[in-house]
Amino acid sequence: MQITHELILTQNDYPFKLFDFHAFDLTRSFPFHWHQSTELLFCLEGSLNVKFINKEYILSKNDVIVINPNVVHETKSTERNWILCIQLPLKFLKSLTFGEYSEKFLFNLNTVKDRSSNSAELQSKLQLLTKIENSKDNYISKNIQIFSLLLNTINFLFNNYKQVPENSNSNEDLKFINLFIQFINQHYSEKITLHDVALHFSYSDTYCSKLIRNSLGITFKSFLNSVRVNQSINLMSNSKMTMSEIAEKCGFSDYRNLYNAFHALYNVSPTNYRQTIINNI
Repeated sequence: MQITHELILTQNDYPFKLFDFHAFDLTRSFPFHWHQSTELLFCLEGSLNVKFINKEYILSKNDVIVINPNVVHETKSTERNWILCIQLPLKFLKSLTFGEYSEKFLFNLNTVKDRSSNSAELQSKLQLLTKIENSKDNYISKNIQIFSLLLNTINFLFNNYKQVPENSNSNEDLKFINLFIQFINQHYSEKITLHDVALHFSYSDTYCSKLIRNSLGITFKSFLNSVRVNQSINLMSNSKMTMSEIAEKCGFSDYRNLYNAFHALYNVSPTNYRQTIINNI
């Protein structure tokens, strides 16, 4: 597992990016990444898994989630779906708000976490944006309609879903986390400890542990286990190795340790999970 920075390019001379997609590949995923844009995801049909480092939400029809800048996340489609995605660059939002966005407020909207936050008015705006985006109207008229409605939608978010930002990760913290995850990705199969990581980055054990917990929301050990478990899933799907061989290959001392870590994350045994994969082939 590694975190990447996504460079979001705007489109059609808009200062933002707006598109919808249908997932037909049921393993479609965008691995952990972060970007300096605010991203809004609206589920029109089906479902979409949105995972943060220590939390996961499943969007179903009419659910909306806003992901603020520099928040590490991944998305995955586990069934056929239809999703509207709006990406608003930080520079664009700052220009609209006289520099106050991200400094004095952010948007806070997650209708999976808080069902009462869902709004029929917001759903209507997002459905109309999708309709216009897919229409064959005159391109000038279409351009004006999209720009106008999107500004109206941003204003609706401002009036209904803004909050004072919590302390967010600094750029230096993000650099460290990216390098830390690259390090774990390269050495997860070895017998590595927090002390090994701290030495590698020339930090004390205590400070290194604090950086990891503050940035990712989980302990070093929990994160290491999650990486090892994810790697074990790849081997279950793409190899004929035994479960004991997979455990050793992924850095676990034996199958029992793989079982405990796997069950803690997925509430199912690795063996049963592998059987599910085989049954779905």
